Amino acid sequence: MDFILRIVQSRAIKVVALVFLLALAFAGTLYLLLPGGGKFVVQTGGRPPEPAPTEAESSPISISPTPTTTSRTEATPTALPERSKIILVIQLAGASPEEYAKITDAARSLGYAVRSAPPASESIDRSIIKYRPGYKSSAERLAEEIRSSAQLVEEPLSGVDLWLILGRS
Repeated sequence: MDFILRIVQSRAIKVVALVFLLALAFAGTLYLLLPGGGKFVVQTGGRPPEPAPTEAESSPISISPTPTTTSRTEATPTALPERSKIILVIQLAGASPEEYAKITDAARSLGYAVRSAPPASESIDRSIIKYRPGYKSSAERLAEEIRSSAQLVEEPLSGVDLWLILGRS
């Protein structure tokens, strides 16, 4: 029994245990940060607003026949951030995989920094665009560009500017 106690109390075992724990923490971090590993991870960091897009950049694309209806309750800023500066997460929550692919491809072609999220555990009827404070105009622009009547919801998102949850309509 003394032999086991001496081994556990030895400095070498403590160093080996520390190295093992550090390696485990490093491996776990890599698993979460690599594409497709662990949970959805987004980059953090704010971006200042950029000049308004040109007319060619803001031309809407035809994706669905649903007209856009949004309410404007706050003042629209004079300049919208460039789409490439906007981190947009798109999540499937009832829409068809084909519609999801079409919207994702369209958002990428418009220049948004698109990220994917795992499909939602429950389906919703109406799509939702969540936006972080100060990005309502960007959310409205996205709804117009994808011709969606999505519900706009302000939410304190972390590391994401817009979160599009694609429902059945």
